[in-house]
Amino acid sequence: AARFRLACDNVQFDEKIVLDIGCGFGDFFKFCLERQISLEKYIGWDVNPDLIRQAEIENPNGEFLVSDAREVDVIDRLADVTVMIGVLNLNFGESLDNDKFTKDMLSRAFGLCAAIPL
Repeated sequence: AARFRLACDNVQFDEKIVLDIGCGFGDFFKFCLERQISLEKYIGWDVNPDLIRQAEIENPNGEFLVSDAREVDVIDRLADVTVMIGVLNLNFGESLDNDKFTKDMLSRAFGLCAAIPL
């Protein structure tokens, strides 16, 4: 939970639409609820449908979608704040260029949220 605490101590999430890329089981959403952070809306994306199914069961008030952020076409702003807590820790070995993946994901995350002061 240290990574969630670090995010919440440094970013204003109250009354924001939050997009969590690589949300897994929705643990960040649970953390925000436990800390009584009043999100306007929480959207969790993960490429793993099993994780999304479990996240929906455990977090009925969140919105969870099986989605790969690198492949989603979004015209309008989707969120006020985009987080990727843990997704950039993945090591793909020989199957994917880790540096390119990180740059692509960071670029994509900025494009999915509004450029507003936090």
